[in-house]
Amino acid sequence: MSVQRFIHPKIWRSETLSKLTAEEQLFFIGVFSTCDDYGRRRAESELLKADIYPMRPKIGLKTIEKMVNSLKNAGLLRVYGDGRYMDIPTWSKYQKPKYRKESDIPPFSGPNCPRTGAESGPEPGRVGAMGCSLGLGSNSNLGRGGKNAGAPLKATTGPERIGSILPRAIPGGVEWKT
Repeated sequence: MSVQRFIHPKIWRSETLSKLTAEEQLFFIGVFSTCDDYGRRRAESELLKADIYPMRPKIGLKTIEKMVNSLKNAGLLRVYGDGRYMDIPTWSKYQKPKYRKESDIPPFSGPNCPRTGAESGPEPGRVGAMGCSLGLGSNSNLGRGGKNAGAPLKATTGPERIGSILPRAIPGGVEWKT
């Protein structure tokens, strides 16, 4: 289960969200508030109902499925893994957890992912822009670009450096910021 999530002020003026019903907008907030630290969660309707609407018996599974389809069609969710998982493609733009816990949910890997077309599943811990598997194998320098291309990632200790090595989306791939 998730921890506290930030509702970005831009959500209230989002053209995409304004095209949804108020019920679908609230459902979207419920989905991202129950995602893990990478914007992923289980997608089964029964679990969505239990997590988001535990005290609303009149909201049924068909309503949940309809709302998932609306959010998916609006580009707010991606459902993958034969319908078992979902993620939020814009997660890293609006949610920035400081201390991420390892995810139990595999990242999305498909045609919309940069630098991968692999459907075989990601290597654990190798997650890039949009939650996609980078397929970097054991050499994590492959994703680096710019002036530090090919240089090893710095191993640092101390609280001042925790979380300072972050992936950043660039055209054609991911660059590692150190």
